[in-house]
Amino acid sequence: MKDEDIKKREIEEADDIMADAEQTEAETKAEDAPGGESETDVDTNEETTTEEKRKAKEAEEKKAKEEKAKREKEEKEKEKREKEEKEVESLALTIQNQAREDEQPLSKTLSFRKILGGDFFTAEFMKKNVGVIVLIVGFTLVYIANRYSCQNDLLEIDRLNKVLQDSKYKALSAASELTEKCRETHVLEMLRNNKDSVLKQASQPPYIINVEEK
Repeated sequence: MKDEDIKKREIEEADDIMADAEQTEAETKAEDAPGGESETDVDTNEETTTEEKRKAKEAEEKKAKEEKAKREKEEKEKEKREKEEKEVESLALTIQNQAREDEQPLSKTLSFRKILGGDFFTAEFMKKNVGVIVLIVGFTLVYIANRYSCQNDLLEIDRLNKVLQDSKYKALSAASELTEKCRETHVLEMLRNNKDSVLKQASQPPYIINVEEK
């Protein structure tokens, strides 16, 4: 329908242009009609009029084309705006429907499928059970923190047990070495080698000297 209206308007404009050109030609002839002009002047006037008609026709056609292009551009922009408005309306309708679905009351019957799908997490459910949810989150954080602290304590206990075990081994080795060096034979051998003393090992068993009291 839009294309037909455009074509009709173009035809009407072309008819108006032709009528104006004919009127202009008639006026020109009427002005130039008095006798006294030669045939050459008449032919020249006719050629001039024809050239003017052609130029006027070309100008009108150019103007009509520009107007047509302008109308097409305006129609395209209008269609684009309408399309954008429809998209905005569709988006707003979708958001509104989703909000309505969220505000719908929770069904009394909960199935395993609804729980897995998360259908029971509606706005109404969250508002009613916000305290319980906060409490669960708090307990979860405390549990995680306690578990982390226990793991750190266990790691520290293992490290200290290893240090204690190493210290025990070192102490046992030092005690064994000290016992070995404190033996009598080892001491005498060291003194003999260093020639620091005249002590010798007794060849006779010790005996008791009894002293009478006065």
